[in-house]
Parts: sequence; structure tokens; C-alpha cells
Amino acid sequence: MEQAITEGIGKRDSMILVILLMYHSLNIYTDLRFRRTKNLWHLLFLVGAIPFIVRTCLGLEGMEILAYLFWGVLLWLLLGLFLETFRFFSPGDTKMLLVSGIWITSTQQGDYVVAGYAFAFFTTLFLFCLGLYYFLKNNAIHTLWLSLRNRLPIKVGNMPGALPIALGTWVAVLVLAWFH
Repeated sequence: MEQAITEGIGKRDSMILVILLMYHSLNIYTDLRFRRTKNLWHLLFLVGAIPFIVRTCLGLEGMEILAYLFWGVLLWLLLGLFLETFRFFSPGDTKMLLVSGIWITSTQQGDYVVAGYAFAFFTTLFLFCLGLYYFLKNNAIHTLWLSLRNRLPIKVGNMPGALPIALGTWVAVLVLAWFH
């Protein structure tokens, strides 16, 4: 298995993986420790993805890739805003979702739709598992019942989003490298 994964990852992709490891390591640390992530950190890695995206677009169907990236970013943004509406996410988690999605897309050489689906599937899977854990840990079923019964606003609490986004990113990258 390890050999198949290392064969699917080239030098450029391994550099991207190191960059993603740095990005997610600091995000997990700050999100778990301080419950905040740094805007400058997200901006730095978003701008850092531009050369990889440009290089990916050269020699291929550039407009198709940019259109896919646009729709992918829009969908990841809407997913993040949807989760923010129910207070499961904070704005930093939405930014992290966008940056991770862009970096994963830049590792692919033609399988952009598959990369987007893999990232969305695994991130959603880990979000669901961690959300269920937080839901049960905080006795949210009782809180939800009291809120509905007394017609109070539902306030279950949010969870650190860095961990499920990082796990979703890494599992998606490994799965894509396995099948690439």
C-alpha cells in the first residue's frame, strides 16, 4: 500500500503535502488551544496556492480548471456559511475549508472533479463524526429538547473545525494518491 501511495505522489505533490502539513498543524494547534485561527495564516496560504494553480492550468484546459475551481470555491464557501449559520463552524473554519480545497485541487492533474468529491466526502464524514461526538458530549439532545419545548433559540455550541478539515484533507489526498 505504501509503495502505491508513494508512486502516485510526485515531487511537486510531495511539496504541496508538506505545505498542507504545516498549514494544518498550526491550524489544529491554534483552534484546539485558543479556539481561533489566524486570518493572516489563511491569506498567506491562499496566495501561496496561486503559483500552483497557474502551473496546473498551463498546458491543460485552463478555462475548464478555473471554472471548476470557481464552482468548488463557491460550494465550499456555501457549505462553510451553512455550518456557520447553525454555529457549528466559525469564520476561520470556513476559510480553512476554502484554502484546503484549493490546495487539494492544485495537486490533481486532470481529476479535479474527483478531487473535489473526495475532499467534500471525507471532510463531511469527519465533520459528522466529530459533530456527533460534541453533540452527545454536551448533552445536546436534552438542550435541544428544552429549547424546542420552551421556544428558545437553539444553542448547542460549536466545535473546533480544524481537526475534521485536516483529517478530511489528508484522507482525500491519500485516497487520491492511491487511485492515481
